[in-house]
Amino acid sequence: MKRALVLAGLMAMTVCVRAAETRPAPDYSSPEKTWATVCAALKDEDLSAFRACFNNTNEMSRLFMASYSELTVTTFRLANVIDLIPEGKSLSPRLQAVYTDLVNSGKDRKTEYVGLGDREAKWSRVVKTEKGPHEEVTYFKKVDGKWLIDTESSYALDTPDGRKAAEAFIESSKKQIPLLQKVIADIQANKIRSLEELRRRLTE
Repeated sequence: MKRALVLAGLMAMTVCVRAAETRPAPDYSSPEKTWATVCAALKDEDLSAFRACFNNTNEMSRLFMASYSELTVTTFRLANVIDLIPEGKSLSPRLQAVYTDLVNSGKDRKTEYVGLGDREAKWSRVVKTEKGPHEEVTYFKKVDGKWLIDTESSYALDTPDGRKAAEAFIESSKKQIPLLQKVIADIQANKIRSLEELRRRLTE
């Protein structure tokens, strides 16, 4: 039995190593490449790789990104285990939207390099809404040769309203993240066996 467990452990390690070897290396050579990298990190449920795509210059941006990244990755992780529940696939697309929305928001972007030495970039697109055209903007900074998403500017943390919204998000995440993590663990342990039970747990 002990030998079997050791062999199983070695096989699992081999699978993990091979999976890591097939992943493309992170590319931060342009805003477009960095966006593709952050999307790939989310798809791989790699929290560290996701966070590595962002530049946080102060305490508020670090706290916000810590909460935002963990909630985003955890939500996508739930989407990937939810089909273990009978009829769970019906909810999977809604949860997987955290990934598809991220990918889609990177389409049709225009890059404008600004700042001294072209070390900052405005990455934008115009989208149509019920209230008319709206410009979506993500800001990047070149840090040690890498184009990283500027958390503070991209999420308006440099404005009073943005900081207020970020503080509320951080506070709400303190409950949401542990709840989702516990639900994921219970699904994997076969402790949640129906959609009704899952919905009840998610609204606790």
